[in-house]
Amino acid sequence: GIGGKGRLFVTDIETNSKLWENYFTYDKSFGKVDFTGLLGYSYQRFDNSGKRNEYSKFSTSDLEIMVNNTASAGTSAIVNSYRSVDELQSYFGRVNFGISDKYLLTATLRADGSTKFGPDNRYGYFPSGAFKWRISQESFCPDVFTDLGLRLGYGITGNQEIPHDLYNARPRFGDGGLDDGGNVTTGGTGSVSFENPAIKWESTSQLNIGIDWGFWGSRVTGSIDAYKKNTKDMLVKVYAAQPSPGTFTWENLDADIENTGLELGLNLVAVDKSNFDWRVLANVAFNKNEVKTFNTFLNTGAINGQGLSGAYAQRIAEGQPLYAFFLREFAGYDANGNQTYVD
Repeated sequence: GIGGKGRLFVTDIETNSKLWENYFTYDKSFGKVDFTGLLGYSYQRFDNSGKRNEYSKFSTSDLEIMVNNTASAGTSAIVNSYRSVDELQSYFGRVNFGISDKYLLTATLRADGSTKFGPDNRYGYFPSGAFKWRISQESFCPDVFTDLGLRLGYGITGNQEIPHDLYNARPRFGDGGLDDGGNVTTGGTGSVSFENPAIKWESTSQLNIGIDWGFWGSRVTGSIDAYKKNTKDMLVKVYAAQPSPGTFTWENLDADIENTGLELGLNLVAVDKSNFDWRVLANVAFNKNEVKTFNTFLNTGAINGQGLSGAYAQRIAEGQPLYAFFLREFAGYDANGNQTYVD
């Protein structure tokens, strides 16, 4: 449809992010107890905009002039334009206690409010706490250890990384464009997604226990960590069966996504000379991921291609890893070269 006329698309994108943070700290020692407190406030604003222009009926065939001087086009139209503004407001606090340089405690609390969620679910509250016992400071600890500590921690974090304004039914306003003859066409409106005012923060809780050690003057150090992490209300994009007045909706998955694992780390200072040192670092991690308490399944991983409309390669299902592949078993080709599958 562009024979002999040429067609040029020019896209402009502008992003502006603002961050304003304020915090107040207080330090005090009470005998063998060291205390540190913090109170803070944070505000972030994300402003994204863009437009795409289409040009046609050029008076020249010189590509450099076409690109750098769009006035040489006889017709132009705005194909689409957009602007989205999201805001994140946070209040947070933290307290730290150190007792006799042996026992370390910390506790935090965050309250995060995001405009990506509806008015009733805008704020999420995320506490955490941790404790460390520095066993190496105890009199009964063998002298071979220069560091030996036991850690225990638990915390909840939130996730709001989804597109803009999903709790409303998002309309799409087509600005138009150019037809095959380079003439301006009239745009229209249509629905992009279904509204979901109940959508809320995704939250992940994690319990962690770890041991740190060091000996031989800290020439050998290492750590062992075991953890259990559970994600609830995971944010997922769910496509509607077509035909439908909307294409998709974002929802909170009614399931528990569990990760359990073990992490090991070892650091060795093999040579430590004034003019040469050699350090060896090694680590290994084991993780198991499983979907729990999900009484249905959700198809994901859409396959694209001719004859593959509505086909998916993955599923979220009870007892399986997240986004497990769910495919027919390939059985080879028949005499005509067509693919065959078991059953």
